Amino acid sequence: MLFEILLLPLFLFVLLLLLTGMAIAMTFVIAAAEIDLSVGSIAGLSSVVTAITVTNFGLVPGILAGLASGAVIGAVNGGLVALLNIPSFLVTLGMLGLAAGIAQWITGSAPQPITDDVYVMIFGGGDFGPVPGLLVWTAVIVALGHSFFTLSLGMGAIMAYGAYMPAGQPLGQTVLIVGFVDTLVALVAGLVIFPIVFTHGLEPGAGPGLMFQTLPVALGALPGGVVIGTVFFVLVLIAAWSSAISIAEPAVAWAVEKGFSRARATVFVCSLAWALGLGTVFSFNDWSQNQAFVTVTELNEAGDAVGSEFYLYAAVDDLKKAKEVTGGTYEIKGKTLFDIFDFLTTNILLPLGGVLIALFTGWFMSRSSVEDEARLASQHLFAVWRFMIRFVSPAAILLVLYNGLF
Repeated sequence: MLFEILLLPLFLFVLLLLLTGMAIAMTFVIAAAEIDLSVGSIAGLSSVVTAITVTNFGLVPGILAGLASGAVIGAVNGGLVALLNIPSFLVTLGMLGLAAGIAQWITGSAPQPITDDVYVMIFGGGDFGPVPGLLVWTAVIVALGHSFFTLSLGMGAIMAYGAYMPAGQPLGQTVLIVGFVDTLVALVAGLVIFPIVFTHGLEPGAGPGLMFQTLPVALGALPGGVVIGTVFFVLVLIAAWSSAISIAEPAVAWAVEKGFSRARATVFVCSLAWALGLGTVFSFNDWSQNQAFVTVTELNEAGDAVGSEFYLYAAVDDLKKAKEVTGGTYEIKGKTLFDIFDFLTTNILLPLGGVLIALFTGWFMSRSSVEDEARLASQHLFAVWRFMIRFVSPAAILLVLYNGLF
């Protein structure tokens, strides 16, 4: 047990090096003015290939098979982009779904167990003192992912705010204050909302919608709760409106730099967002049966998966009718347009934007420019921050990206 605990820092260091390698590889993609949305799916497929090969042929063949599968898929992506001039966004978006589908087909949607003792101790059934290891890793990854939403990281909104800050404002101090206040408000909100959730038997995993379920219950029990609730949700509307403005501002500012007037740019960006929003609304009614990346899993009497099929696009109702004719029990899962937008923004674009910002700041901006803007207290503190932004932050964000994809 002591030996395994001593191995933990070394294991984490190796993991950090691997993730940093992925970050550096992404730097070359960015430097070529391209994008790769399929990196998470390729990593998942390579992991599946490695796990199966290790089980049947040993460790070294498993590692080689995993590397080979990733290299082959990367070569296919590169060939389609370089030789056929297909935009990398379309190629890697298609490969994202294809790689995930192949992984599900190979495994039959069944989990691939890992029996290595050290791995299981750290990421499986082991404990960090009195705290279960799985709980620790889940809390870390969820906290990292939550930061992208609550601090608007990776979507350009923070850059919009920063672009209009006074020239003499110290960015380092401002970042610390914003992060501290945001965390404090989130903790207070959690302490207010979740007791109400559990008291009234509401679903704690409902996400942001909890605000529209729990607060009406709490405010309704107060004297004058109708008035207080009305004022509160008017303020929520204003907050949502201001957030929408900050999110639209990067696109509007870019259009203005390209020669559009601010009025025309604002109308165009907001109209486009509204049109895309209508597509997400239709996903809950008229378009709900038209889904992409559809997986059909055949289940036995015990409810275990015994086979699977993958469709890039399918009409779910027609697919259900066809399976009813053949008999058996099937589980059909796909993504509506809303699900695709939610998946792309939450699991890909936000973390990917964070990676790009970190890589740009750490590797492409000059040290003197960053140092002048940050205005940190000492050179040692700046050196630590620069190391974090160049290596640790991209690796941590890639971990969030991988967790979101799988």
